[in-house]
Amino acid sequence: MELQASAAQLEPGFPEPLAGTFENARFSVAPPPPPPPPVASAPAQAKEGTAAATAEAESFSVHARRMRYDSRGGRASFSGDVQVAIGELSLSCDSLEVTYHRGAEGSVDFLASGGIRVERPGLVATSGKAQYEGASGALTLTESPRVEGDVGVLEGTRIVLDVDDETVTVDDVRGTFRVRQP
Repeated sequence: MELQASAAQLEPGFPEPLAGTFENARFSVAPPPPPPPPVASAPAQAKEGTAAATAEAESFSVHARRMRYDSRGGRASFSGDVQVAIGELSLSCDSLEVTYHRGAEGSVDFLASGGIRVERPGLVATSGKAQYEGASGALTLTESPRVEGDVGVLEGTRIVLDVDDETVTVDDVRGTFRVRQP
């Protein structure tokens, strides 16, 4: 975990626990290192590549004008031009509430609100709220969610983007779906 800021107002007790308000903050959580590879063979090398791709997808960073962080609860609040990166997926929003779970996996959950825009290659999604569950890799969009891609424009009551599998699930779907002829 890494925290960078241009200005900070720290609460009493620093450095343990780390708590305070930070300006122009950047918060990053690196995934745990992958286990050492077994003796190299062709199938083992393929599995090693998959583990590296999964670790990359689980990297997480946030940049915002303001951040409030409390290490006691593993929580952070961000506001002002919030930019989130999860692997190849980027998300922008007005405010973000993050919870960092310090277990062996070190997963991150968050709730984003206001002007959500999610992008990854071939896809753009928008909504009023988004909730991410790091353990499952699911990003759930609500409040007028909409997804646009090469295959069309879809809207629904809820859209779930699976960050790891790169799948999209739309509840109560409506919209235009284009099918390409082979």
